[in-house]
Amino acid sequence: MKSNRRLLLFLVSVFLVPSFFVNYTAGWNVESRWALAAAIARDGVTYIEDYVTHSRDVTEIDGHLYSAKAPGLSLLCVPILWSLDRLYPEYTFRAETAKRYVCRIVLIGFSLVGMGYLIWNISSAFSPLVAACTVVGSPLLPYSSVLYGHVAAAFLLFAAWRFLNSNRGNSLGAGFLCGMAVLVEYPAIFGVVVMAGFSLRRSPRDLTRFILGGIPAGIVLMAYNYWSFGTVFATGYTSFSDPEFQAAVDTGFFGFGLPSIRTAISMLFGLYRGLFVTAPWLILWFTALPVICAHRSGHIVSAIIPVIFIIILSGFTMWWGGASCCMRHLLIVIPFMASLVVYLSRKWLIPLITLGMISTICQMSFLLVEPETPEDYAIPLVDQAIPWLLGSRMRPLVLDNMGILSSIGSGVVLLMVVVVWYCAIADYRQRRVVSGGAP
Repeated sequence: MKSNRRLLLFLVSVFLVPSFFVNYTAGWNVESRWALAAAIARDGVTYIEDYVTHSRDVTEIDGHLYSAKAPGLSLLCVPILWSLDRLYPEYTFRAETAKRYVCRIVLIGFSLVGMGYLIWNISSAFSPLVAACTVVGSPLLPYSSVLYGHVAAAFLLFAAWRFLNSNRGNSLGAGFLCGMAVLVEYPAIFGVVVMAGFSLRRSPRDLTRFILGGIPAGIVLMAYNYWSFGTVFATGYTSFSDPEFQAAVDTGFFGFGLPSIRTAISMLFGLYRGLFVTAPWLILWFTALPVICAHRSGHIVSAIIPVIFIIILSGFTMWWGGASCCMRHLLIVIPFMASLVVYLSRKWLIPLITLGMISTICQMSFLLVEPETPEDYAIPLVDQAIPWLLGSRMRPLVLDNMGILSSIGSGVVLLMVVVVWYCAIADYRQRRVVSGGAP
């Protein structure tokens, strides 16, 4: 099989894995975003009390409820939802579920595919293997099955870096993607600042083009803020309707205080929500840091951005991310970590594949049950994923609604994951042959 056909099979399989799952219930985060999209698409307003039922991710101003989330993902849902309403003007529970499902697979599913594509095409023999680890062996997989903004923001920010670090150095396009990333998830601004510094290091002209590229997203955000809150500088985080959330945001600067080494260690290695616990292949990022910093200075941004996020988020009052199976606030840095792991030497092949397979099993467990692990579950894999799987408490699949047995549907999902790894290993072997054994 030729490399291009193998890549196509890889990408199709990546898209299908999370697309098999349907979410009949919406958590606070998802409901807040979806309510905003529905309010704009159907009523032309940004207040959401007619569409929200239980979400605490809302803010109350002048008697109206507004989404507390960055508006970007909701705004991207608007044209899709508007079109679906015209094609299928039904507003029942099942219809709403189906429409939310379509928006998710279009925006989040293709973001996961895009990250796999970008990492696969990095010039290294390890790239296909790391791409597989990224898309099915990291928390990006379970979170691509829900309408959260993290996966889309990770793709936009990483794509911006690939634009900026390409031979042509497309600063204008990188700026546009960075602006979109912030519009989807506000914390993306930390990575944007690093890339702006990289642009300035190249030349003031590059920085100017980078800033110009981000202006459209900035205008959209300010227009939304003015439309909703009466001022361009206000956000949904200014007046939470939930006292607990408001108290957290009022601590320090919008919830951010001084960094904590202890918290940083917990974010990475802690059993509670540690990123490396369920995705251990990411530990190899540490082994790649000295190599990249010493010999590939153009990739140093991929080393700086994860460090910056870890440091800043270690001072966040709700660093664990609420109901989550992992450190979801760090999802945005996973492709940057992966882009360094691809340059490891051949001696790391077995550890990479072994840890990648273990990670895939962990992430598939969360995908099959639920990525929104309740906060009182101490170890998500032990307290939720494994017991729920043993008790057959799995999420509904699209195939279930087509009259096909759930066991068959689960088997198809697992087959797609096997195809992903088959394509990655086969392409790695071909690249080794073509390169004559060079890493």
